[in-house]
Amino acid sequence: LSPVPSVPAGGGEPAWDSPWPAFTALNGELVFERNSMSFQQTKGRLWGQELSEVQGRIRELSDRAVLEVEGRARGPAGDLLRLLRTTPLADATGHTLDTTTATGPADLRLALNIPLGRTSDTVVKASLQLPGNDVRLRPDLPLLANARGKVEATHKGVQLQAVRAQLLGGETQIDGGTQADGSLRVVLAGTATAEALRRANELGGVPRLAQRLQGQAAYRLQLAGPGTGLAGGLEWQLTSNLQGLAIELPAPLHKAPDAVMALKVGATPEARNGGSSTGLREWTRLELGGLKAAVLTEAGPNGSLRQLRSAWSFDAPLPEPVPGGRAVLALPRLDLGAWQAEAGTSSRPEDLQALPQSVQIRTSELLAGGRRLSGVVLDLQRQATPGEEGWLARLVSDQAAGTVDWREARRPGTEGRIKARLTRLQLPPAEADNVADSMAGLLDRAPASVPALDIEIDDFELRGHRLGKLAVEAVNRAAGESGNPRAEWQLTRLQLSNPDARLNATGRWQAVAGGNRRRMALDFKLDVSDGGALLQRLGFGRVVRGAKGSIQGSLGWDGSPLGLDLPSLSGKLGLAMEGGQFLKVDPGAARLLGVLSLQALPRRLLLDFRDVFQEGFAFDNATGDLRIARGVAHTDNLRLRGVQALVLMEGSADIGQETQNLHVVVVPELNTGSASLAYAAVNPAIGLGAFLGQWLLREPLRQASAREFSVTGSWDDPKVERLERKLLAPLPAAAADAPASAAAAQPASAASGTRAKP
Repeated sequence: LSPVPSVPAGGGEPAWDSPWPAFTALNGELVFERNSMSFQQTKGRLWGQELSEVQGRIRELSDRAVLEVEGRARGPAGDLLRLLRTTPLADATGHTLDTTTATGPADLRLALNIPLGRTSDTVVKASLQLPGNDVRLRPDLPLLANARGKVEATHKGVQLQAVRAQLLGGETQIDGGTQADGSLRVVLAGTATAEALRRANELGGVPRLAQRLQGQAAYRLQLAGPGTGLAGGLEWQLTSNLQGLAIELPAPLHKAPDAVMALKVGATPEARNGGSSTGLREWTRLELGGLKAAVLTEAGPNGSLRQLRSAWSFDAPLPEPVPGGRAVLALPRLDLGAWQAEAGTSSRPEDLQALPQSVQIRTSELLAGGRRLSGVVLDLQRQATPGEEGWLARLVSDQAAGTVDWREARRPGTEGRIKARLTRLQLPPAEADNVADSMAGLLDRAPASVPALDIEIDDFELRGHRLGKLAVEAVNRAAGESGNPRAEWQLTRLQLSNPDARLNATGRWQAVAGGNRRRMALDFKLDVSDGGALLQRLGFGRVVRGAKGSIQGSLGWDGSPLGLDLPSLSGKLGLAMEGGQFLKVDPGAARLLGVLSLQALPRRLLLDFRDVFQEGFAFDNATGDLRIARGVAHTDNLRLRGVQALVLMEGSADIGQETQNLHVVVVPELNTGSASLAYAAVNPAIGLGAFLGQWLLREPLRQASAREFSVTGSWDDPKVERLERKLLAPLPAAAADAPASAAAAQPASAASGTRAKP
C-alpha cells in the first residue's frame, strides 16, 4: 500500500516520485462509511520494521482529504533512521539525523497527519525509545554506546529527554533538541577518561594530546547548529575544571590531578562571504588556565584542515589573528628544552607547522641550552627562503643581548647554519658545564650534520671571567681523497681578544680514516701583553706579575670539539715570554704554575735558594718547547732566566693525573756569563746533565753553587729531592773543549733518538 503513491507523467506534467515508502504484508480491516475511510488494528512491514497497533482514517474523502495515521514500529534502529532521512520527515526535523547511524533494535511510536494534496504540510509526532543502542550522531563525533532513553520528534524538530549513554569512558546525559527558530541545541554532561580520549580517533589531534593526560574529569559539552542541524556546520563549546585529570606537560601547563584548571574550548562556523574557497571555515577558541588561542581553519576536500589565521597568548591580551600565527606569552618561568623534547616525542611535522610563526616571550626565568636567563624579552620570527628555513631570535636579558639567526637546510644531507651577533653573553659557573654538555651533544654527530657557525660576541664572560670579544666561524667542507671523500667541519676563525691577550686559532674536525673516531685538530697562537693580568682574568689569582710574549702550537684530541679528551691529547707548544715574576702563592692554587714557580724548593728543603724563590722568582725571559702525547707533556729545554738565577727543566707532566717527573737545575747568576746558557739550545743527544757539565766546567765558582733536583708526585703536593751529582767528573777533551755554541747549533725540536740519562 502506497499512502502517497508516485504519479506517472501525463497531461503535460512530468512524473513525480513519492518520497514516502510503501507498506507491505498488510493485514487489517479497511472500512468505508459514507464519505470517510478508517482502519484499525492493522499490521504490516516497512523495510525491516514490524508495524503493529496501526490505525488511521480519512474523515472526508474529498480534494481536501487528510490521512491520519498512528501506530507502532519495532525493528532495526537503522531502518527508522532511514525513514527519517528519506521522507519529508527529514525536512520536518531539520535534517538533524541525516548522518546519524545506530545499531540494535528500536521501538518507534509514530503519528502522521498528511494532507494528501499538500504533503509538505505533514504534521508529525514520533517517540523513539532506545533500549541500549550504539549511536553515532556524526562520523567525526565519538560513539554513544549503550544509549538509553526517549527521543521525541515532531514536524517542528527533535527533543532528547535525559538520554544516557557511555561516551569517552564515562556516563553522560544528553538533553536538548530543536529550538523554536529551527536551530539545534544539545547539552552533554558527563565524565571523560584520559584512556578513552587516547582511543578517540574521530577527534583529530585529541588522542595525541591525551598521551600526556592521566585520570578523568567531568565536562559539559554544548552543541548548536543552524537549520541543517548535525548534518551542517556545528557550533560547540566544551567546559571543564579538569579536576581529577593530570596534565603531564612542562610548566606552565603542568597540572596535578587534584588541581583545578579551567578549560573552555569551542568552534564556531564562519559565515561564508564568497570567494573561490569551497571548504567549511570555522573559528576554534581555547582558554586553558592562562592560555588563550583563536584559530581559523578551513576544511579541505579530503577532510583535512588548513590553518588560515591564528593568535595565541598566555597571561596577556590576545593579539590580532594573522596568517602564520602570532603568540604573546608572559610566563613566570619557561624551560625551552623541556618543550623542545615534548615537541620531538609527541608531535608530527604537520603539528609543528601549525605553531605560530611569530612569538614574543616575556619571562623572569628562561632555561635554554643548559643555561638560565633572567629578565628575558625574546622575539622569535620564523624565516623561510628558497632551500632553507629557520628562526630569527632577538634577545634582551640580564645575561645576554643580541640576535641569533638559525637556518636549517631543507635538502637532506646538508648542514644548517647559526649566525649570532651578541653585545654581551655571560655564562656563570653553575651553567658553564651545562652549556658545554649541551653543545657537545649537538656536536656529537657526524661532521656533515653539524651546523655552520658565524658568531660574534662583544663582551664574553665565562664562569665570572670577562674574556673580551669572541668571534667564531666554522663551515663544513669535503676532505680526503677524490675516491674516498669525507666530511670535515672546519674552524676557520677563532678569535678572543681583551686588553691582556689575543688568541687566534683555526682547526679541523673530521672522521679518522679506517674507524668511527672523529678527531679535532687546533692550530693557535696566543699573543700576551700582560700575562699576570691574563691569569688573573682567567681565575688563577695573582700568581704572576707582568710577562709578555707568545704561546703557539697545535693540539689534537679525539671526540667533540668542545670536549677536550686528555687521554688522547697530543701536539706541541712553543713558549716565549719575558719580563715577569712568579708571586708567592699556594702551589695548589695555581696547579702546575705552582711547580714552575719552584716555591716548593725552599719550602721542602733547607737550601740556599730562599732568597731566590720564596718571595717570587723574577725572570727576564721564559722559553721552551712542549711535546704532548696521550695527555702527557714532555720538555727538554724549559728555561727561566732571571737576575738572581737561571733555571732549566726537563721531564714530563701528566695533565690528566696532575703529576710530574721533572729534573730541575738552578744556577745562581754570579755574572752575565750565564746569558749565553739561557739562549743556547740543548742537544737532546747528550742530555741536560752533559750539556751543563760542558758549560759549568768553564766556571768552577758557578759550578760549585749550582744545584740539581728531582720533582715528582702530584701538582698539589710535589716531592722534591736534591740530586748529588759530580758535575766536575772528567770528560773527554773534545767534549770539554767543545764550545757551547756547538750545542746551540742543534735545535731541540730537530733531534731524536735515545738520550743519555742526566
